[in-house]
Amino acid sequence: MTTSKQTNEHTLTDLFEEDIIFGRLRPRERLVEDDLMERTGATRHAVRSALADMELRHLVIRVPNKGAQVRDFDREDVKQICDMRDWLHERAARAIRFPVDADWLEGLEQLQREHDAAVASSQPMAVHRTNSAFHAALFAGCENHYLAKTINEYAQLSLAYRCHLMTRSDLAHQAAAEHWQMIEALRHGDADKLAEICVNHTKAARAVYESLQGWGAKAP
Repeated sequence: MTTSKQTNEHTLTDLFEEDIIFGRLRPRERLVEDDLMERTGATRHAVRSALADMELRHLVIRVPNKGAQVRDFDREDVKQICDMRDWLHERAARAIRFPVDADWLEGLEQLQREHDAAVASSQPMAVHRTNSAFHAALFAGCENHYLAKTINEYAQLSLAYRCHLMTRSDLAHQAAAEHWQMIEALRHGDADKLAEICVNHTKAARAVYESLQGWGAKAP
């Protein structure tokens, strides 16, 4: 973490998010304000604001009599979140009208090229940011604002377990390849193929997290 005295709550939020993605802050780890102030050089107000923002990002929870801690999920939580994401992604994929707008598709391709560059750079935060941008644009194509917003909310909710995928170069490359498959399905007007890829796209992150927790088979 940074030790700059100029750290503000916005920067702190990003730093805490990075620490979770990189595994420097572990699930259920307590986030003590005094410790965070000492480590970052930030004010108590900035730390509290950042922790509140992290709650909104579903990466931190408040536990009675214990304070803030890094969010963790039990097996049933993960199953239910994944089931909802599968349902939402399939609904959105099938709601996209074909033939798709050429300019929209070109914009999606540009976002994917940026994601490819991030994957090639092996920088997990860049991978995360560009991946989020790609999926936000993709699901906005369903032209249902509320459906797209709900998908984004579940993406944020699942980040606490999806983040483990971003440090795996092989799986990041696999996910990028699947993005291009989605683009090809859009180009050819294949709604069934698009829905299938969108649903299967989330499986690797779940498998990695379940493996880390010792719940299931070895992760891919």
